Amino acid sequence: RLGLAAAYVRNNQISLAISEYRQLMHVDGVPKYLAGLMIRYQLSLPPRERDWSEVQTLVMSDDSPVTDVVERTLLQADLNFAMGYPSRGMDVLDIASRRFPDNQKISQAVRQLTSSHAEGLNQRILKLLEEDPSNLEAHISILRLQLAREDSSDMEAWLQRLASGDACQSLSRIERLLVIAEAATTVAEAEITVRQASDQTTILLNNAGEAWKQICESTPAHYSSYARFLAIHRSADSAFDTIRNAKQIPPGIKSLALVECLRQKPDDREFQTAVGNELVELINAEPANMDLRLAYADALLTVGEHKAAEQMLTELSESAQDARAFGRLAWMAVFVSEDQETALKMSEAATLRQPADTTIRSIRALALAESGQAEQALEVLRSIPKGRRSPSSLLYEARAQQLAGRDSAAAKMVQYLMLKRAALAAPEVSLLKRMQEQLGVTTPRMSRR
Repeated sequence: RLGLAAAYVRNNQISLAISEYRQLMHVDGVPKYLAGLMIRYQLSLPPRERDWSEVQTLVMSDDSPVTDVVERTLLQADLNFAMGYPSRGMDVLDIASRRFPDNQKISQAVRQLTSSHAEGLNQRILKLLEEDPSNLEAHISILRLQLAREDSSDMEAWLQRLASGDACQSLSRIERLLVIAEAATTVAEAEITVRQASDQTTILLNNAGEAWKQICESTPAHYSSYARFLAIHRSADSAFDTIRNAKQIPPGIKSLALVECLRQKPDDREFQTAVGNELVELINAEPANMDLRLAYADALLTVGEHKAAEQMLTELSESAQDARAFGRLAWMAVFVSEDQETALKMSEAATLRQPADTTIRSIRALALAESGQAEQALEVLRSIPKGRRSPSSLLYEARAQQLAGRDSAAAKMVQYLMLKRAALAAPEVSLLKRMQEQLGVTTPRMSRR
């Protein structure tokens, strides 16, 4: 049967070969070879016809039949590249290089990501962008390769081509600017976290800042992201001044942006007062606006005024029957009081009132997971469209995976979220750090310097 399967491969009858090899999984070496064959076969199909589920199970699951850890790691990197997640593939190899510093296979794979060896990978990433110009991972990978080469001029040129529309012309102007803002910020933050700031990270952050500014001038809904960026990479005071002086920004969006400013400077009493006064002014102008009152409760949570926040949320849940207030009370029950019974009760009440709200569904899932119902939690989270998942929602899924005993899946999500922790509330960051320690997750490096 091995001979028959090999003959099918020689005759380029790959689907028949795969069928034969599936029957020989007990034979030493077949799982590894089959996984590689499946990856090559799927890449030969048109993008819409590709189905990665079987090979994902083969190389990504905790009980993978590919028992050699180095071979499995290399296959996981290959699979990520093939599926259109090159940045994740780079992370797999980077972390493996530190785990197995003397392994020749790992070292050779890593060398292919740097210097002149990266041209083939660069072309593969450009091909991914032809298939899907909005592929954020591909844009991140382009910048990572330029960072690894310390190629400031190439990096600047690529970002300028995106901004002008010379690259990825099928995307709208706002879509291109969002790609610049998110990709450049992700790469710069990760490089600074693991190493330090450099000329290249300055270029990335300057381009990201300008992109966020232009985005908000056209689409004010993104002001909270812009505020977070300014508060982290400039100063909380600079972010506050920008939001306070912004023209034609809706009150609800302005209140969210003010809370983002506060998250980066929660212990400064004078700053607390300044942000609080702005929020009170907004509420006085529109006393019936529940968004503003909820934002004020979030501000109280941010500075640790838990009793005042709980009192305000309880009043909103009782008087206005606001689903979001119930949801925040459930969040507090998980992260502050660690009262799982209350978390289940409040999250159920929130879901009944607003079942389509993705934030409410996410906190409902976390309440289920923490109460010992991890599988039900995962069902809830998987029902949320991927494009509407926040970093908090992804954190709750990672926690549910961990509680369900799927440490490998949880670890991969934690690794990704370590680069997104600026978008998490302080108690969520604490949970992320605890999971990182429990799962032994290493922060990936953006470059090889």
